[in-house]
Amino acid sequence: MKTIPIASVLILLAGCSVGTRTANQASSRRPQAVLSQERASASTPTVILSAAHDPVGRRRTIYEDTDYMFVAMGYGPKGKQIPGLFVFSQKMNKWMEIKKLSTQGAKLGRSPNPEEERKKGAFCSVGWDYSRLGKTDYAAIPLMTSGSLNFPDKIRYEGDTATYLLQFNSSWNIDAVLTQFIVKKDDFDKAFGEEAGKVP
Repeated sequence: MKTIPIASVLILLAGCSVGTRTANQASSRRPQAVLSQERASASTPTVILSAAHDPVGRRRTIYEDTDYMFVAMGYGPKGKQIPGLFVFSQKMNKWMEIKKLSTQGAKLGRSPNPEEERKKGAFCSVGWDYSRLGKTDYAAIPLMTSGSLNFPDKIRYEGDTATYLLQFNSSWNIDAVLTQFIVKKDDFDKAFGEEAGKVP
């Protein structure tokens, strides 16, 4: 969960203590710190991408629709592949690599505890706790566990908000274990549009 810097909190508190405005005036005007934070959130991309070639090799398609296809590539046989999470634009016929995902609005999970493993009848050989990523603006992809790469196991498109939900470890069906990032479709559209407009 994102936290507002202490300085911003102090500004908000100071604004609430001013007694010269009427109640209606105070409620109709938003504190400058909140407005600045909203503008920053609106202008910050939810995904950082880089140009990429077709990731040829052993890969896994996670999700595909009429606009985009998402594939994950691990180290492959004998560790000869360069791992990454890639997205293909069906309209632009281009690939890009997803390098970072914004932590804004993200749900950051942790590995299942022994009791949860017992209830699920499963054992997890690696551990993770992504709550620390809440202190940063972006999370590098793929995520890392104590001994493996971690890619989304499920991606879902939400038409109402025009966003993609990239979910990690959703197969456990445990709320505390789920990690989820929200990416605006518009950010993919802009990135691919800018890449297509570059002079070779």
